[in-house]
Amino acid sequence: MSAGQTPLQHTLRERSGHLWIANEYVASSGKRTAVSNPATGETIGEFAHATAAEVDAAVAVANRAQRE
Repeated sequence: MSAGQTPLQHTLRERSGHLWIANEYVASSGKRTAVSNPATGETIGEFAHATAAEVDAAVAVANRAQRE
């Protein structure tokens, strides 16, 4: 963790552009949107947009989990 960085900022930077699918972070192959701290304007991470295939994978995992 960088000096002066909060745990949340560290996590956002580490997981920028990732999606949570099947109990793990996976890099998104879709578009990304910057996330800024409104108080400072500093970019603190990126929000990943899932592709259709990534949504299908996440839904399939969720459906399997519901049956277990």
